Amino acid sequence: MAKKQTSKSSVKKKKWYKIVAPKIFNETVLGETSVVTPEEAFGKPLKLSLMNITNDMKKQNINVSFVIDTLQGSNLTTRTTGYEMIPAAIKRLVRRRRNRLDESFMCYTQDKILIRIKPFMLTRSKTIGSNVYNLRMMMIEKVVSYVAGQTFDRLISLIVSHKLQNDIRHELNKAYPMKNFEIRKLMLVKPESKGRIEKVSDEKKSSAKTKKAQTKAEDSSEAETKAEKSSEAEITAEDSSKGETKAEKSSEAETKETPTADAKAKKA
Repeated sequence: MAKKQTSKSSVKKKKWYKIVAPKIFNETVLGETSVVTPEEAFGKPLKLSLMNITNDMKKQNINVSFVIDTLQGSNLTTRTTGYEMIPAAIKRLVRRRRNRLDESFMCYTQDKILIRIKPFMLTRSKTIGSNVYNLRMMMIEKVVSYVAGQTFDRLISLIVSHKLQNDIRHELNKAYPMKNFEIRKLMLVKPESKGRIEKVSDEKKSSAKTKKAQTKAEDSSEAETKAEKSSEAEITAEDSSKGETKAEKSSEAETKETPTADAKAKKA
């Protein structure tokens, strides 16, 4: 009789790992996953509502995208890859007799990361076509210059805290009254992808350099004026000390003269 061959199935046990947000979100626990090895989870995307991360009900209309990156201890760390407002939130902002402006372009951050950003702008009232064109060009210029001065992580934190939106809206208000300025979407882009890439103009770079040179010249002039004032103060102090020494000498001479006059009176 032939013996029956029994096949042993090798079952690998899975382990649970916590998924942690980046430092800009205070390393909040985003969830858990079960994998055999941690390397299997690398590269997996996540999309969560910002309300669940920050415990703020006002952020329920915003989704943030992550990608599992590395393993630290028993936690899987992530990095931020995107930011998005849900379309229903934008529809609630739009009203009649107002101009809505949408844009989509690519630009570089300070740490040379290529991103695609989609800003959204809404005026307080209806305006003519020339104003709309000027606002569109001004919006692109302000956003590109703002993004070029920030790292990617810093840019995400500024958008989440709504500081970038408030700063850009304040600048656009100088051209025409604005009702809203929001970032509809922000995402990482591969360097080889095709599309329009906006860059900071050379005029702005030169103006920034001239401003820095002016500030340095002003600082140096202020330092020179302070040095002159301190030298003048030292000279006045020396003059006052000389005047005091002269006064002391004259008082000593008077004291010497008084006893001689008393002695002459006694003799007389």
